[in-house]
Amino acid sequence: MNDDTLSPGAIWPMHPHREIEVVTYCAEGEFRHADQRGLGNILEKGWVQHTTVGRGMFHSEVDNRSDIPMRFIQLWFIPSEPRLVPSVEVLLSPGAIWPMHPHREIEVVTYCAEGEFRHADQRGLGNILEKGWGQHTTVGRGMFHSEVNNRSDIPMRFIQLWFIPSEPRLVPSVHVLPAFATGKSIQS
Repeated sequence: MNDDTLSPGAIWPMHPHREIEVVTYCAEGEFRHADQRGLGNILEKGWVQHTTVGRGMFHSEVDNRSDIPMRFIQLWFIPSEPRLVPSVEVLLSPGAIWPMHPHREIEVVTYCAEGEFRHADQRGLGNILEKGWGQHTTVGRGMFHSEVNNRSDIPMRFIQLWFIPSEPRLVPSVHVLPAFATGKSIQS
């Protein structure tokens, strides 16, 4: 277990991990996680992230705020099996919004494990995923999007698997994956 505090704006530089699982809790400030591809998440105070490092990952931890320190607590676990596919899982508190942020040249499979996940992109298009539903997002040339806990009464937990696309500069698209369970899709 680690209980660390970073000074305002400080960066824990890029470093490698392999064959571990990490649960990160942001106790104060804003925690920013970034991997070797420049992909990452921002956790606000009280938010939790689960990372399966699996086959290996270089990443850094950053105090996303330049005005206040950031405290984060990490629990590290040995995975149940070796060479897992790296993935990130986030728990958002009731009504929480992960604001618009950019991605480029990745494909993401999202699974709503608890609560109700709302995805919206810069064009105003989006989906609502109920528990058990998923979506496949091809970010391709680039996309701004947000993730929202659509419920104000319960936390939302979602799991994302990120992949490098088979070819560069694909046209961005989002597809709901009802094969996980039953749910609904909307166009905003």
